[in-house]
Amino acid sequence: MRRAPRGLGRLARDPRVLTRRPSRRLLSYHVRADLVAASGAIDALDIEGEQRALLTAELLRTALEHVTREGADPEVSVAGCALQETRIRLGLERTYRALAAVAGSPDERVRLVDEANRVRPRTWR
Repeated sequence: MRRAPRGLGRLARDPRVLTRRPSRRLLSYHVRADLVAASGAIDALDIEGEQRALLTAELLRTALEHVTREGADPEVSVAGCALQETRIRLGLERTYRALAAVAGSPDERVRLVDEANRVRPRTWR
C-alpha cells in the first residue's frame, strides 16, 4: 500500500473524510461570510452611481436567494440591509428604483420598475 504524502493528517488516513458532504449549517455559514465579504468589497470600490447599484443589486439578489432557502440572520448585514427577507427586499427594491432613474431607455426603465415591484415585500391592508 502506498503511503500518503506527509501533512495530510486525517484526510490521508480516513478516505471517508473526503466523501462526506459538508453540513448544511456549515455551508450556510460560508455563504453568509461570502455575502458579507462581497458587501465590504463593493463598499471599498471607488465607484458610484449605476456601477455601484448594479453590483449591489446582484449582491442583494444572491442574499435574497440565500435567506429564502436557509433562513434569516438579523445579526449579519449585507449592503446596509440586515440579512432578513423583508430588509433585503426593501434594499433590492430601492436599488432597482435607483437604476430605473438613470435607465438609458424607457423600456429599460419599465423593466427595472417592474422588477422593483416584483421584489417588494408584500403588505396586507
